[in-house]
Amino acid sequence: MSKGKIVFIVSVIVIVVGLSVGTYYAAKASPAKEDTGEYMYIVLGDSIAEGLMGPTPISEVGNYGYYGVLGQRNEFEYYNQAVSGSTSKACLEFLRREKDTGVNLEYSRLREADIIQLSILGNDFLQNRLDDLFFDIASGDMTRINSIVESSTVTFADIIETIKEANPEALLLVQTVYNPYYEGSKIIIPSLIERLSTNLGPEYVEIPRLRGLANELITRLNSIIYDYHEANPDDFVLVDVYTRFNDIYEQDNLLGKRLMLVDGVHPSSHGHAEIADYTQEILEEKGFVKSPESAVQKYKELRIGQIKKLYANSTVNVDETIENISSAKTCGEVTSAYFDAIYEVTPTYAAFSGAKGDKYFKKDTKYMIDIENFSVLPNVPIVSGILGFLDEEETYIEFDKKGNCTIQLLFKDDIISMLSAILPGLLGGIDREPIDDFIDSYLNSFFPGFHLDHLIESLDLAKAAMGIEFIGLEKDSETLQAFDEALRDGGDFPTEFTLDKFGIKYTGRYFLKDVYSETTGATYNGIFLGENKKNTTPYVGMTLLKHGEELSVYVDLISLSMRAKKAAS
Repeated sequence: MSKGKIVFIVSVIVIVVGLSVGTYYAAKASPAKEDTGEYMYIVLGDSIAEGLMGPTPISEVGNYGYYGVLGQRNEFEYYNQAVSGSTSKACLEFLRREKDTGVNLEYSRLREADIIQLSILGNDFLQNRLDDLFFDIASGDMTRINSIVESSTVTFADIIETIKEANPEALLLVQTVYNPYYEGSKIIIPSLIERLSTNLGPEYVEIPRLRGLANELITRLNSIIYDYHEANPDDFVLVDVYTRFNDIYEQDNLLGKRLMLVDGVHPSSHGHAEIADYTQEILEEKGFVKSPESAVQKYKELRIGQIKKLYANSTVNVDETIENISSAKTCGEVTSAYFDAIYEVTPTYAAFSGAKGDKYFKKDTKYMIDIENFSVLPNVPIVSGILGFLDEEETYIEFDKKGNCTIQLLFKDDIISMLSAILPGLLGGIDREPIDDFIDSYLNSFFPGFHLDHLIESLDLAKAAMGIEFIGLEKDSETLQAFDEALRDGGDFPTEFTLDKFGIKYTGRYFLKDVYSETTGATYNGIFLGENKKNTTPYVGMTLLKHGEELSVYVDLISLSMRAKKAAS
């Protein structure tokens, strides 16, 4: 399959996921202090901290990501300021922003937090042709590796300095990068295996050797953190996730593998829990947990709630699992009881219906999205091209007076005609293997059970998990039926079909909440998508402007920038 075809398909997926993922993804906007935790806790850095990749299903990301686990069980005021894909340079640029972006409060939160946890550096290798770096270290050529480490060392020092200047009193926690390799890990691609075997010998592709080479590479990266900490021990507290995960893997290979997502890069839900438990030990040691016993109890309540919600209709013995969780003495024992019970069991989905006391618009209110000021992934031209074909009269955000929100992106009729003409040829002959691999690595994590062989059922999962549906590909549409029939049992994409219309619709819950910055003294009127939890707000927040006549949205994850104006009554 050509790179262009892959980019086209993934671009559509990115827009869909990026517009809706935040509805379940906990972050914190700083409201009035009377209902907040004793400490404010934030995470910074990359996708490991952001927690989007790993928690399964995606609707539980706020309960599985380690930031959410720590925030809830310690009753912190907590939010997530990390951005997936961030290199050390991108993280530094984020930290050097000079003002808040509306309700996101990224400038203020950095300065108000009591506890800051940083995950960074992994992408400095991942985004520099990791397969080449792996081959280099295997062959003893350290030139490129040393060059990256030298540059990242300077940037890492600047990151620490920037955080300390912004907030010198906060407890700063910096975590090391773990070794993600295990037998069958996708981080070692087939072409690299062949390259190592052909050029260096078959002994280089044996599991212990590959694991050892990965350790060497990761240790070189972590030396940036270790060396800085040795020279400046008072600047931050080390959260040595690398050693923690390695120790677990050496004691039990299978358990170590369970800490990793199938993509071979990110921690799984279990891996996030392990990072949370390790961080918990440090927080208790440093006196930032007011009651360790209460933390264990809160953690039990969190996991019992998930067992009841996600696994009541599964093969999990719910009563026995609840009993095991209830009898646990530590957070680690709760983690073991929960994840041992749900291992390799597919969860179900539970819709959120709103909470008592949530505030909504007094009457149904519609905002028309300004297409000219709507951008996603601006550095990817094909995405900008896709957005340019949206129908400005049918692309909107609507809030009703009962707490329901609808976001609709509908494409113009002329682009639908063009797509109907070119898509069959574009999709014809596509190699399904890379698409299936992408689904297995990511979409199956977002929506367990998703597979092209059962497209109709899979799209039902996406709707149940995130409220996403494709306009023109409704369950009873002839086009979707044609796709479903063609793709079953490993089949190819259909080469004959017609699109009458095409778009994306998200349906979910919202609530209104004002947020306040102690740093700047500014108050922002916000609309938040998702559940209104104590001490936190959902990731996607919209800022109301001009007395509610306009709204703006910015999501760092995909550089989504959007403005909308209230429609005439």
